[in-house]
Amino acid sequence: MNGTQRSTKSFLSDLISFIDTNFRTVADREHRAIAGLSMGGAQALRIGLHHLDQFAYIGAFSPAIDITDTAKDYDRALANPGALNQQLRLL
Repeated sequence: MNGTQRSTKSFLSDLISFIDTNFRTVADREHRAIAGLSMGGAQALRIGLHHLDQFAYIGAFSPAIDITDTAKDYDRALANPGALNQQLRLL
């Protein structure tokens, strides 16, 4: 497992669990967003687009997308734009 995979796993299991335990949240995908600026924007896209079962909103502000990773990170997620639009409330 590489660093990106480890950080994604930690984000999805540890951080979301911590937030839902310690703050007043509605803990379902319809009420959950992920967003970030610069490198965080790229991470928000990568995590959000690959985990649509957990996020209905994705915000990427000036995402620092590594062009060499674009195909492997986003091609599968963006392969069916119609289905993606039906799953997301906002991108």
